[in-house]
Amino acid sequence: MNQVAAIDSFKTTYLDWKFNSIDASFISSIKSHGVMAPVLCIELNDTRYIIDGYKRYQAAKIAGNAMLPFTLISTPDKLTDLLMILQRDDLMTSAMQKIRFLTMFKAPLSVHYLADFKLPYYSHIKKDFDRIGQLTNEAQLFLHQKQFSLKEIVNLLHFSTDLFYHFLSHDTYFCFSKRSFDETLALSTALMKRLSLPLDGFLSYINYDNFIHNDLTVQQRLKKLHAILSDVSMPILIETQKKIDDAITAIGLPAAISYDRTLENPGIGITSRIASKSDLSDFLNSLTDPSIKTQLENVMDLI
Repeated sequence: MNQVAAIDSFKTTYLDWKFNSIDASFISSIKSHGVMAPVLCIELNDTRYIIDGYKRYQAAKIAGNAMLPFTLISTPDKLTDLLMILQRDDLMTSAMQKIRFLTMFKAPLSVHYLADFKLPYYSHIKKDFDRIGQLTNEAQLFLHQKQFSLKEIVNLLHFSTDLFYHFLSHDTYFCFSKRSFDETLALSTALMKRLSLPLDGFLSYINYDNFIHNDLTVQQRLKKLHAILSDVSMPILIETQKKIDDAITAIGLPAAISYDRTLENPGIGITSRIASKSDLSDFLNSLTDPSIKTQLENVMDLI
């Protein structure tokens, strides 16, 4: 049965994982016609919680409505299951909302449970969820709006945190797409790493302030930033490649050593054709040689 209560008497605790953008036309409609469809609620310990109708509730508060119509249902044994049914359309709009939902309700991060959310399972997913949960609400909203997948969010976490928040706070200057934001962080982080620069030193190195406030469109500003990063990075990349190549050449290992020449992916590859037991013995002995081990570590430090 439909009821009416003071709007301040409701809580949205079970829907606070949502990112609901409320457009002006919807608020205007609420102002003109009120909330036509009651929100759905449960009661726990004499407290009324909204479990469906979050957008109507928020719009009504903005519109200045004092009262809110609602329908009260009995509290189910498994509230999360009911919420998954009621909120599925919103829940599936982004990986970020799924992560917030699963984290809020401390859901089991098992293969089968994650499959219901179309999320992959891997051994350290709990650790990644914890790291993502530590991001600011502004950062999480950005990742939601730009539709980053779980894999793409985890990839962003490997970049400089200071750099991530810097460009996030300057999004109005660039209007980043998902791809351009990732590319900007990748180019900038690589440059900072190769030159051993902190954030302030990096921004000074590329004369960031000289063009950030120029009279440019966001597209022109982003294009200029990427051009500067590419122009600065290329000579450094070539010089670093030469140092790595020279270091590899000096290693007396009976094997081919390879690496990602863009230096975007760390690590080296070691391949050797073993045609005899003698070849195998030579190869294993070389790997345990302290001097060769030191040379390999030096190569990896350059990468």
